[in-house]
Amino acid sequence: MADIRHQKLARVLIHYSLRVQPGDRLALRSSASAAPLVREVYREAIRAGAHVTPFIRLPGLHEIFLREGSDEQLTYISDLDRLEVDYFNVELTIWSEENTRSLNGVDPARTALHSQALAALFKRELEMMASGERRWCGTLFPTNAYAQDAGMSLSEFEDFVYRAGMLDEADPAAAWRKVDVEQQRIADFLQQHDEIHIVAPGTDITYVSVGANGSVARERRISPMAKSSAGQSRIRFAVLCVSATPPSTMATRLRMCD
Repeated sequence: MADIRHQKLARVLIHYSLRVQPGDRLALRSSASAAPLVREVYREAIRAGAHVTPFIRLPGLHEIFLREGSDEQLTYISDLDRLEVDYFNVELTIWSEENTRSLNGVDPARTALHSQALAALFKRELEMMASGERRWCGTLFPTNAYAQDAGMSLSEFEDFVYRAGMLDEADPAAAWRKVDVEQQRIADFLQQHDEIHIVAPGTDITYVSVGANGSVARERRISPMAKSSAGQSRIRFAVLCVSATPPSTMATRLRMCD
């Protein structure tokens, strides 16, 4: 029986996040681990009239490629790779790692070599997203690996992720539209001011803003002018250790000055 949360998430992704229309060419990228969500996304995209091409990878293939591929193979870009960049106008990535540390033993130089070869294609994708030629969205499918990294059981992590996506709401897309309106209100307010002063427990930061910008992902970014930031902030973050020890939390103080 299908999980209603997968169905809700699929509708949010296709109709709200990506705004899929009839005739759109959608690349659906994930792994077999996310099959329950992939099915619902595929179903919703087909109903929306999109031309969907699934790219479903198997765990371990990328590790084999990075470990055993020659330099020529690591830097090879096929004509198909180039064609895909310009062909698809919508792309959805569903992250669903079964082992978040599977590449820890791979030589970083080999990973960097492969990444450098893909840089031009990645730049082209960013340009297309910035111009509106391509719409992209990424989401996470809960797996045991992610749950373990978070120090939770799988069911706890699923509840955490799906609540964060407001899938417990009767109409998650409507809930996200309310967030969008509020974010835009804040962005419009900040757009009218040059100097931003952030005060919170352990934080007192001032900087000069160069503007508030939106994106196709409905994010709002406030960009500080170079060398204008001053103050300090206390930041808490999770620390993962390669051991049986559960993740812990550390705090650091960041001080900024010209």
